[in-house]
Amino acid sequence: MKNERELNTEIVRSLKYYNFFAYKISDVMGSRFTETKPCDILACSPHGEFIAIESKLMKKWQGFNKNVLRENQIQTLNRIIRNSGRAFVFLGVSIKADKKKGIQKESWLIIFDWAIHKKAIMGKGYSPNDLREGLVGDWRTNSKNSEGKIIWDIETLLE
Repeated sequence: MKNERELNTEIVRSLKYYNFFAYKISDVMGSRFTETKPCDILACSPHGEFIAIESKLMKKWQGFNKNVLRENQIQTLNRIIRNSGRAFVFLGVSIKADKKKGIQKESWLIIFDWAIHKKAIMGKGYSPNDLREGLVGDWRTNSKNSEGKIIWDIETLLE
């Protein structure tokens, strides 16, 4: 994934693959008459659960904390949970290989259930080592569908 827009496309495709209704909210730029985008993706599970997803893209291992999220995104995630929905932050990790520096290509999706991880993210957050070592979040790998497009393994959202 090159950018967050591509990540969102992969996430929506993956949700649909697992029979979710999923809608990527478009960015509306520069109008004081439009509401701020609440999150990146709205979805409904095959079981009827309302889901909000905020996605972020990381191109190198770095800390993950509340500073990565805008205030309106935090408020949306909190409101969804208060109203019996489910809220997630999907952190796409896309690291390019660099043979000179000994860096291998990595592509991951780390899923943070906001109800579980909110306190930590809003507090100290997670260090690059926490993330790199897989100590936090629900790590997902990807595969390709019959058309050669990426599908993330997100079946845990069905639980």
